[in-house]
Amino acid sequence: MTPFREHPQRRALVDEIHARPYLLLRAPVRLSHLAVLTGEGGQAAERAHLDQLCRTFNVAPPPADAPLFSARLGPLLFRWERHTEFSTYTFAADGPFDQPFKEPPSSRLPADWLKAIPGEAISAVHIAIEPASAPDRAVEQTSALFDNNTVIGSAVHGGQARVWTDARVHADGYGRFLVKDLGLNQRQLGRLAQRVVEIASYYLLAMLAYPLARAALPKIAALERELSNSVRMLSEISGLGDESALLKRLSTLAAEAEAVAATTNYRFSAARAYSALVSQRIEDLRGARLEWMQPLDEFLLRRLAPAMET
Repeated sequence: MTPFREHPQRRALVDEIHARPYLLLRAPVRLSHLAVLTGEGGQAAERAHLDQLCRTFNVAPPPADAPLFSARLGPLLFRWERHTEFSTYTFAADGPFDQPFKEPPSSRLPADWLKAIPGEAISAVHIAIEPASAPDRAVEQTSALFDNNTVIGSAVHGGQARVWTDARVHADGYGRFLVKDLGLNQRQLGRLAQRVVEIASYYLLAMLAYPLARAALPKIAALERELSNSVRMLSEISGLGDESALLKRLSTLAAEAEAVAATTNYRFSAARAYSALVSQRIEDLRGARLEWMQPLDEFLLRRLAPAMET
């Protein structure tokens, strides 16, 4: 009992601050992460699929209204989160490894369950986190872990970790990130892993607007030409018939412009929000350049910024 009158939402809002804690991770550990677009109406199928996974591992399923769920699935630590238009699935496996991306955590899941996840994956990445005791690699050796692609990377968190990726999708459908922990605690390492998967996911979610913008540009250009022609016709109006025809033409242009706006507004607004999150997460990494390698922030933002301007 408080000595004052509380807002009815106060406790729920305070609980929300603590609702999505970071995973506690200790190297060596590997993660498989998926971000799956389901829209805002696909929750029933998604939760039924979650229940199926829990039954497979004899784990109690999440409550029907839970936006977040964590459980131990045999050798895997599992975490699911529901967002507005997508959901994320993270699977972590502790223990040493020789090949960072061979037999990742996702390989320990039932293949039919993984294939049948409701929705469409917009992002899927494997993250291999090595301890400080792991031997250093030459650039060529690091590149070999990414199928000899060009690798980008940065020292992050004040030099307490390093992150490498090739920003590509590999034959198994996943991207790859290699992390070397040089002194982070469990919470910091979990926070770093979360930032990495959020950058990978939010980047592509922001870029969803790009093909839509390219498709809309010719329509907008045509509307602008029609509007310009209509404005010129104002000086040529000679009677009620001309006025009626012009009004009809302008009404048609307005309807077409509204149709373009209705098709693009949500995606463009979401893109701006996701783009801002990418920039913030990259800033949170506090990245610094590694020798002989393009930094993560330079590579990602150089491509994202022009797309958002479009």
